[in-house]
Amino acid sequence: MAGGAVLALAIGGTAQAQEPPPTTEAQATAPPDTGGLTDADGLSDTPPEAAVVADAPSAEAPAPEPARASGFGSPGDAILAGKGYGRVRSMMDDKGRQLAEAGPSTPVEVTGLVEVPDAGDVFQVVPDYAQAKEVAEERQRKAREAQLVERQHVSLENLFQKINSSSLKEVRVVLKVDVTGSLQVLKEALPGLSTDEVKLRILHSGVGAITEGDILLADASDALVIGFHVDTEPRAAEVAKDRGVEIKTYTVIYQAIEEMKAAMEGLLEPELVEAKLGHASVKEVFRISRVGAIAGCMVTNGKILRNAQVRVIRDKNIVHTGKIETLKRFKDDAKEVAEGYECGIKVAGHDDIRKGDILEVFEVQKIARKLEKKK
Repeated sequence: MAGGAVLALAIGGTAQAQEPPPTTEAQATAPPDTGGLTDADGLSDTPPEAAVVADAPSAEAPAPEPARASGFGSPGDAILAGKGYGRVRSMMDDKGRQLAEAGPSTPVEVTGLVEVPDAGDVFQVVPDYAQAKEVAEERQRKAREAQLVERQHVSLENLFQKINSSSLKEVRVVLKVDVTGSLQVLKEALPGLSTDEVKLRILHSGVGAITEGDILLADASDALVIGFHVDTEPRAAEVAKDRGVEIKTYTVIYQAIEEMKAAMEGLLEPELVEAKLGHASVKEVFRISRVGAIAGCMVTNGKILRNAQVRVIRDKNIVHTGKIETLKRFKDDAKEVAEGYECGIKVAGHDDIRKGDILEVFEVQKIARKLEKKK
């Protein structure tokens, strides 16, 4: 808490410091955020409080300015403001005079906060320092979590979801290795995986351990950090965990190349391939109220699967393409009917079925594509 934060407060009544940012009607009527502090935590019904107006410049420390409250405390009081906490070390009025206490409508400058709060944060005098610290640290933790959720870095696991929506698909890498020989091999092999659809770019490469600087670069550029036969410095590991940057380390060059290749192949749009399952000839049509047309069929080849796709072919022309809604053998539901057996088929959303129609059953399969290197 050395130096402390310097804050300008205007307490209660009409603020005599600069005007705070305008508030909405909802903000004006909403109760102040106490970070979970209630009477049960030891606060009185009307704890002394103020609101931060802005930062006040100081040679000692960063400084915000609070405004509007019902009275403030005195030097030595434990205080809480947003994500900041501390003890009141000193209070000065707008003319620079030291104050022993501050009442309503008194603009003051306060020193003693460990961390500077944001403009608009509510200042409160709390029963003890430990309570102020606990609440402030909980607010800091939630703020960090919200920041990580808002910006989730790329990783080998989320590579597809992260970049799939972009028209330019690029994987950025920070590369650290043990010796220059390995560096040259990986610097040639990894970018060599690039295709016209998926690019791999090495932002930075070097020999030695993975450092905090590598993590900060990856954080700023949304890159992967790849290490080969190198350690990660403790501070770098802490920063990576805090900022959600993935570090992948390898001891075999082939493994590093193959894993990156597999991740990049996940960025390729899968190839859609139609696989024909079988055909059925409509022998009779049964029309049932509230159900629709049921085609009594004989499976002529292949097999019929429930929930598969189906085409209705009449006089060699496709009259409808849809999905099998129900498949039955006599009165029982069936998952599959093989060649040579009779069945009842209901085509979803289509009742124009006629005797003599051919039902062609198929499914669409997604085939993972492989990387084809640029020529």
